[in-house]
Amino acid sequence: MARPKEFDVDDALQQALELFWRKGYEATSVQDLVAAMGIQKASLYGTFGDKHSLYIKALQRYEADGFAALADHLTAAKSPKNALRDLVLGNAEQACSAKGKVGCFCVNANVEMAPQDEEVSDLVRDHSERVEALLEATLRRAKAMGEIAKGANCKQLATFLFGAIVALNVLGKQRASRDRMLAMARQSLAVLDG
Repeated sequence: MARPKEFDVDDALQQALELFWRKGYEATSVQDLVAAMGIQKASLYGTFGDKHSLYIKALQRYEADGFAALADHLTAAKSPKNALRDLVLGNAEQACSAKGKVGCFCVNANVEMAPQDEEVSDLVRDHSERVEALLEATLRRAKAMGEIAKGANCKQLATFLFGAIVALNVLGKQRASRDRMLAMARQSLAVLDG
């Protein structure tokens, strides 16, 4: 008979996620993980597999939680255009806050791991495509409501806005000034008025 887990698996995964997000994959040791998760090394391996498997699970959780929150925000909005404005400006504000120094876990994974790790590359690419599709659907709704120009190419706009959000997250790690971040966000949003 298997022994019951003596720790909260969800909480342990969340602690690992936060550590990987803050430090990155390479800079995070197994010892760092067991200390942050409050578990023994055998429990880490027995429950999550190796360090890489744990990283993948943490990244999948981050992507799923982030996508669900974004979908709720964008689909519930009475004004899709205002929801997109809030999204981009909110990313700019967050990027120049203390939280901005750690950036976005997906963007970090894309920069650190995706070039040499096919599984991570597939995960971040698929997530990016889902986010862009959600942005495109929101832009189509804005177009149907007359909030953006009838001739707007929603697919291209979605790709552009997604790129702007990624750029804001990268610049946030460089500790760019709030004025610079907000100027970039506002300039990016100007495409919605064109």
